[in-house]
Amino acid sequence: MNGIGLETGTTDYFVYMPFYKVGTGYDYSDSTKFDGKSWSDLDLDGYKIGAWYNGPGGVYSQEMPRLDQINYPSTSSKYYMGIVPDTSKNIILMLLMCLQTVRFLYRELTEIQRVAKAVVML
Repeated sequence: MNGIGLETGTTDYFVYMPFYKVGTGYDYSDSTKFDGKSWSDLDLDGYKIGAWYNGPGGVYSQEMPRLDQINYPSTSSKYYMGIVPDTSKNIILMLLMCLQTVRFLYRELTEIQRVAKAVVML
């Protein structure tokens, strides 16, 4: 299972969910991959895993970092990843929004100045 990105615990032998590192928790670095894809390859930067569920929407389901079948699964099961915003990235997003606002205001001011010059020429 380690080949596709699912770790197996060395003491409990549970199979853990994608991007979950036994002993340290979730790891979103490019070195951690699931089925050959990193977190950024999946275009999920700005988000993190809130929990994995064994039912859609987290309703009537159990939150877990591992497969719900002990050791290796013997039947197929669906698991749902609940993603939440990664609040550690807010400052970058806020800075980008500020830069976009400044650019927008600069363009608007430039347009206002152009129109004002045209009106003065009349």
